[in-house]
Amino acid sequence: MTAIVRKRGLEYYKKQLIPEILHSSLFLSTNAYSYVAFFCLWRYVFGNIYFLTTGFLPAASAALLSICLERKSRRGLLALYVTNLAIETMYRMSVYRKYIKPVKNGESKKKSICRFHFNIN
Repeated sequence: MTAIVRKRGLEYYKKQLIPEILHSSLFLSTNAYSYVAFFCLWRYVFGNIYFLTTGFLPAASAALLSICLERKSRRGLLALYVTNLAIETMYRMSVYRKYIKPVKNGESKKKSICRFHFNIN
């Protein structure tokens, strides 16, 4: 989509666009499929299913692996993206389970804080 907006030349579409699409697809598919692999691995290491082995450890391991496969120039932005998704999921689950009360515009505030922090560092 950004290639269309930036009005790239025909050579870009022929030679660079397809490899870039495949590289981004590699990130997403690695993240999805390695979660399942790490779920089984951590369960095998601990010998049973525990709280950490069902969510946090497999997700963190899969995210780390897939971020390492991405281009170096995009790693920071993808780390921010994955962190935003994790925080948003935790917030929504906490509200749904009534651990916390919903904050008006809470998701927008969370994204603003994360972007501010990323711009400082």
